[in-house]
Amino acid sequence: MTANVLLIAVGGIGFRHFQALLNCESDFELHVININTDTIERAKAYAAEQVNHKTIHYYASVGELEKASCFQIAIIATSSLPRRAVFEELIAHCVVRTVIFEKVLFPSPDDYEEVGRLLRERKMDAYVNCARRVQTVYRKLREELRSAKRLCACIRGTDWGLACNSIHMLDLFAYLSSSDTERISCNGCLLEEQIFESKRKGYIEFYGKLTGKIGETTSYLMECGHGPSRDVFEFFTEKTYYYVNESEGLLITQDLEGGEPIKQYFELAFVSQTTTWVVDRLLRGEAIELTGFAESARLHLPILREFLKRQNKIQGSESSICPIT
Repeated sequence: MTANVLLIAVGGIGFRHFQALLNCESDFELHVININTDTIERAKAYAAEQVNHKTIHYYASVGELEKASCFQIAIIATSSLPRRAVFEELIAHCVVRTVIFEKVLFPSPDDYEEVGRLLRERKMDAYVNCARRVQTVYRKLREELRSAKRLCACIRGTDWGLACNSIHMLDLFAYLSSSDTERISCNGCLLEEQIFESKRKGYIEFYGKLTGKIGETTSYLMECGHGPSRDVFEFFTEKTYYYVNESEGLLITQDLEGGEPIKQYFELAFVSQTTTWVVDRLLRGEAIELTGFAESARLHLPILREFLKRQNKIQGSESSICPIT
């Protein structure tokens, strides 16, 4: 029987998933949902120009899907505000075995508990697309860090999207350190006292610093300022310093006891490539590196609560929703 894969939202990051799905080796029918007809037409035009053998179905809403349709994989690439409602409508209408969520998962802490409960009730597998875990450079670095007793992880730069991308960074730090994600702290006291408009309409952004710990042995700093600058990662263990510049594809390793630094160059795969790998492996019944929902929720919530705290302080409100995506 031919498998069915569903993609909800094909604009923005969803279009990258669409590109990746067309390149999958696995045999499946692709179902695409997007309310915006211009976005659907763009996807159709792109697919018509590609050499692929996928049967593709297009819809304007979940309600247009055949009742009780079964999907081996569903990718929900909407922005964060409607994501819970879209997920709930989907599982009420169809059968889904595995779901992949885009991040930021949800804008309210209550959403994480409710969606987690629904996933457990239906015994669904669920992952979050924090794809640095599937990048070769970080998989190798994780192996090097396994023997470290302590890790200090930092990212510094400007305009990299602290609110929308900090979960990517914290997820990477947790992955590299193999730390206990049951114990995560986050402190937003160094966030700027101002809310900024996001480049995504209806969402907000923050600047400043987030600090915290993952487990007992990993500390982190995430810093996002204003203006042009290159974003760099720095990792310190008790013996070694690592510098990672993704834009240059450069990894520098320096023994803290001396010696010449070692330079290595790497290439990062795009979402239009990583999703191909993830979906093909899932359809073959193989394990993948993406973060499971429960772990990702534990990583999301401390950050979200700090953003909520700062938002409510600035606005003088008690909102339970922080519109970051």
